[in-house]
Amino acid sequence: MLLDQDQKGLLSIRLEREKPGPIQELEKAIEDAVSDLPLGKALHLLLNVHRHVFDKAVDTIQTCDASQLVLAMTDSPTVRAIVSIEHYLLQNDITTSFQHVYVPLKEKILKKNTQANTPAIRIIGYFTLQSKQTTDQVQAILKNELTMMEDKRSQLACVVLLQSLFSHVAGKERHDQFIIDLVPLLIHIAEKQSKPTLLACSSCELAIQLLQSILTQPAHPIIGNTKIQVVEEVNTINHLSTSWHQIGRVLFVLEKWHAQKGPLEAAAYQQLHQILQHKDHLLMWNELFVWLTPKAVATEKPISFKKQKKILASVHLQFAKLVVLTLLQKGEWYHLSTVHSTEQDEIETHIQEEYNTLLSMDSPFLVLLPSLIATLPHLFSTENVCHPALIQTILDQTTDTTSIKRLVPMVLKEPESPICNALWHIAQQDDRADFSFRLLTCLIQQDSESVLSILQGNLIPLIKSSDKACELLIECMSFIRLPILIQKLMKKAIQAKENERERMTYIALISKALLHETWKSDSILYYIELLRLASMTGRDSRTHMLG
Repeated sequence: MLLDQDQKGLLSIRLEREKPGPIQELEKAIEDAVSDLPLGKALHLLLNVHRHVFDKAVDTIQTCDASQLVLAMTDSPTVRAIVSIEHYLLQNDITTSFQHVYVPLKEKILKKNTQANTPAIRIIGYFTLQSKQTTDQVQAILKNELTMMEDKRSQLACVVLLQSLFSHVAGKERHDQFIIDLVPLLIHIAEKQSKPTLLACSSCELAIQLLQSILTQPAHPIIGNTKIQVVEEVNTINHLSTSWHQIGRVLFVLEKWHAQKGPLEAAAYQQLHQILQHKDHLLMWNELFVWLTPKAVATEKPISFKKQKKILASVHLQFAKLVVLTLLQKGEWYHLSTVHSTEQDEIETHIQEEYNTLLSMDSPFLVLLPSLIATLPHLFSTENVCHPALIQTILDQTTDTTSIKRLVPMVLKEPESPICNALWHIAQQDDRADFSFRLLTCLIQQDSESVLSILQGNLIPLIKSSDKACELLIECMSFIRLPILIQKLMKKAIQAKENERERMTYIALISKALLHETWKSDSILYYIELLRLASMTGRDSRTHMLG
């Protein structure tokens, strides 16, 4: 009996020892409080917390060390849920495990501007841009999502996600390399679409948004470390260098989608590509893409007068105002020849002021301005055009001979280059020969000393090979000193004695000059003098006659 009592006593002591005490209970409670939540439970919790609660939890995670984080997890279910998902991603192959998080949220992300959309984006956004453990891997996964050309819905979900992230979440830290990597992927999606679909437009809009962030990015030197400062500045320059090429790709996409695109709009896009070659004017490009968006170019509706005024008043657009307006007016300028309202009259005045500003530039827009002048003469006159290169470009792009009379006053300001170019076309007998002949005929009739001087010196060498040159010289006879012309023709006739056809051409022109009505009766006396000099037997006297 005593033995049984001893065994019972030992058993009770053992049971007392095995009963958890306060310390063990606390340890177990802490362990339960900081253990990882199941993935489904963690996602459900995060999808149903308010934004400020989620943001506070993120701030806590980013500012706590390991021991503090354990206490934070016991205090905040939201912190615990975020950390649980983070552990889940890191303890497994993240490429696969992230899909377990991302795929259930895709449909919610696609429901833009809904209650389900925003929490889902917050969750993925944390692991994409804010987590110290998963950012690089998740960014790589999302970049891969954009390359899945056969799965447009996944691409769209990724674009919608990134649009929201870079609009709202990404303000605290920059992710420059991620942005640089995303831009060509997004543009590639847009390039593959012949029409501005939802996916294509969204991709292009996001690419533009990211390019704008690069263009306006200030340098971020780290004070007190000269070497790091240099690296920061070089990185910024490299990012910009990469961006110019991407901007060009965006312009090609917008041009492809442009509604009601004609020669005028094509010239405007070509002008933008020329401006782009200078790789400058960062603020201008940033402002330009505020207005030049996929939606704006794809619509057939012209830009409102209110927006036109804003563009014309923009400081950052600088000299590109007229280019932007040309692309967005969608045929509206054709109707400005007949003003219907005070507002239209005001817009027309501002447009012409901007046009005159461009004309005064050292290097005016040699692509756009000639097209505007040729297409919309009622709005863009040649009155103030003085730049020689612009004058020549306008002439080169003009094919309608009825426009010549309007262009003559412009050519008279700088006649040498246009006259020489016109004579070259006549000599080549190319498709510009007829226009050039009519232009020169009209210029001759202006009785301009500078024009006649240039023509007289350059026409005579062309006479032997061009009937049009002969006609132009005959046209000049009403305005030039015929005795001097006759002497030059006689000298040419003597030099061409071996070529009968050429010699007879010069003789015919001499006859035409002698019979010209401007002589009245004086030509008979001059002809007699020519015969007298011709009858002289001395070579020296004949040479004297020929001048």
